[in-house]
Amino acid sequence: GKSYVTIDGIKIVNVGYTDGSGQAIFFGGGSGITVKNCWLQPNGVNAFAYGASSGTYSKVYFHDNIIKQAGRVHVSVGDATCNDFQFYNNTMYGGVDYDPVSYHTDGFMIGADGVGSWKATNLKIYNNKFLGDWRRGATAQIYLNGTPAYYGWKYVSIYNNLLVTENNTGSAFSPSAMVISAGHSDVKVYNNTIDARSNTETAMSHCIFFGTANNNIDVKNNILAGC
Repeated sequence: GKSYVTIDGIKIVNVGYTDGSGQAIFFGGGSGITVKNCWLQPNGVNAFAYGASSGTYSKVYFHDNIIKQAGRVHVSVGDATCNDFQFYNNTMYGGVDYDPVSYHTDGFMIGADGVGSWKATNLKIYNNKFLGDWRRGATAQIYLNGTPAYYGWKYVSIYNNLLVTENNTGSAFSPSAMVISAGHSDVKVYNNTIDARSNTETAMSHCIFFGTANNNIDVKNNILAGC
């Protein structure tokens, strides 16, 4: 729960365990957090993780990082009040060689399960690149998880991202490269490019997938290929 922390230019490699767990950077809540210019190669489930089940937090920025050999960048907020989370200018590569065991791999997995109201607001994911061979499979490269029974993120902008599978030799994403699961509101998906044409074994059925109980979805000016 530490606040007003900047992590700048750190290289972290090989911190994972044989059971697929282990993570490079973890915050259990906190405000005023910036992680930038880092090389995160944990050979484990999370390159960066932020988890807060209660409290009030804002201004969490993750940008200009390179992520390799990681299961995901993971944010989970329960009934915490959160505002202004931004993920931008990052490059994340597939090609996970470690065994995720019971963990599924993803790109950015960001969720909220507010039980009372729209407590997680203003999420931006932009100018990121997802490249490489995602042969381990994943739910998605950009995945907003949630359930119809809970409130998710409100005021979400996902734009100018490049989501590509290069020479994919294993499982495709299930269900798609970008998933906006249930319970989010006021979501804008603009100017993204999703290219799944290089999947060689398993076709990807969707480029963008929306779950139930989402409100006010606006999708425009995206380039979608190979789904």
